[in-house]
Amino acid sequence: MGKACKLGGGGGGRRGRPRKGVASAAMERQNRKNQRALELLHARTLAAAPPHDAYRSPQRSHYQLTHKPQRGSYGQWLLAPTPPALQHLLESIKAQYLHFMSYMKTPQYCSNLHQVLQQEKRKHSELLCRVRQLYRACQSHKERIKGLFQGKLEELGVRALTVEDLLQARREISAHNQQLKEKSLQLEKDMGDLRRHSLAMLKARCEELKLDWGSLCLESLLKEGQALRSQISEKQRHCLELQISIVELEKSHRQQELLQLRAYSPCEDSPRHRSPPSLDPEMPKLGPADA
Repeated sequence: MGKACKLGGGGGGRRGRPRKGVASAAMERQNRKNQRALELLHARTLAAAPPHDAYRSPQRSHYQLTHKPQRGSYGQWLLAPTPPALQHLLESIKAQYLHFMSYMKTPQYCSNLHQVLQQEKRKHSELLCRVRQLYRACQSHKERIKGLFQGKLEELGVRALTVEDLLQARREISAHNQQLKEKSLQLEKDMGDLRRHSLAMLKARCEELKLDWGSLCLESLLKEGQALRSQISEKQRHCLELQISIVELEKSHRQQELLQLRAYSPCEDSPRHRSPPSLDPEMPKLGPADA
């Protein structure tokens, strides 16, 4: 009996052990959750910390922590109860998540989501229409630019159908422009030589005319040239007037000659009573006796 009682008591003790195991398992699960939460918080803290914190001076107390004491205190954190602030934060996040999940199952969320989808579809269709309009505008601009470019090539006398033709025409035009540039430089040089030669001739002419070269200037020369041009214009106008008067005098002289000829010719004489004109005006006329 004592053994039976002992066995019974042992059985009762064994029946109480599972309850202790269930409590320890729940505590382990809670500790695992806390461990995962702490690991997540620690990872976020490390990710949010700036990278140069690891190189700061180790004189500060919170930078002197090594990994070994952290690993040693890690088991104490697992055995220690969850801090109230962390527990409150986790409960708040859990409540918000569950509230959002329950809100996602409501018809209001579905209707709002449907409205948002419809708005996005309308925006997408509007953007698509704008893209098509822009594409058509770009194509029209492209064709217009192509036509202008082709017209400019035709003005320049360039017949280009391919890119190689354009490159060849570009090389030819560049060579022609280089030649024109060289010619312009040569012309500028020739103009400089002519200017120097004209100045030398002008100085020599001034010496011949005994003029003071220092008193001469460009403005005075321009004024003198303008005066000479006005005199030439005046002379030309006077010559034209003289030519017109000469023509008028000749015309009036001819008219006077015609009037004199008409006055000398008698209108009453008939043609058969007129004597034939003599060949020699000095020769006397023959009478009947001479005949």
